[in-house]
Amino acid sequence: MIRLLSQSLAIFASNLPALLGIALLIYLPVNVGLNLLVDESSADEFDVAAFQAYGLSEVLFGSLAAGFATVVAARSRMAEPVRFLPALGQAMRHWPAMVGATILFNIGVTLGLVALVIPGVYLALRWALIYPSIVLDDAGVNHSFSRSTWLSQGYRWQILGFAVLGLLAVSALTMLLYLSFEWLPADLYFPAVIAIDTLVSWLSLIWPILLTLYFLEARAAVEDQDLPEEPYREPNEGDREVVADADNPFRSPQY
Repeated sequence: MIRLLSQSLAIFASNLPALLGIALLIYLPVNVGLNLLVDESSADEFDVAAFQAYGLSEVLFGSLAAGFATVVAARSRMAEPVRFLPALGQAMRHWPAMVGATILFNIGVTLGLVALVIPGVYLALRWALIYPSIVLDDAGVNHSFSRSTWLSQGYRWQILGFAVLGLLAVSALTMLLYLSFEWLPADLYFPAVIAIDTLVSWLSLIWPILLTLYFLEARAAVEDQDLPEEPYREPNEGDREVVADADNPFRSPQY
């Protein structure tokens, strides 16, 4: 459990530029639009308009960002280099399927929560791996639910634990950030809110990364596959190979 969390954080840290890029590309304009809508709404229509706009943005654009994070996590865990445009292209190819699966997921979980709460939570855990099923295994909308149900067996309590911890962490972070901006002048409050929302959305990409690692572990166990021992990381200066060249009188003592 802790091992996968540490791997998720390591993958997030090693792919900061790509994940920050997708946050700026998707979440920044979405948050600007949502906050403009809220700013122009009256008190009576605020709740309904904000709720509808947020839900629609999560279905349409949150799924694409999560799909991108899924590709990043999978390529990193399989010891393959991550490139922004190819990863975005792979996510976009599966974007319609992810949107459809998100709609069905929300309907099913909402009905379960309205019924007795527990069925909604249970369905959310069964279907937690639909994005990696679609993006990595080319599963269609319907098949992604059955594949997620199959592969999530044995991991659902862990996923639930991480979901609760993640929700608490995001809520606490958001509250602290909003409190820290209380001293700002009124004319800076709007950009500060956008910055906070985008930052939280960016950090929330750790969640699809973690779910992707669970998917890869479950698939490897079921299908008898081997995973690389360590996720891929870009070589740095300290990783350069030292080649001895005794015949070169001008060679560096180090290289």
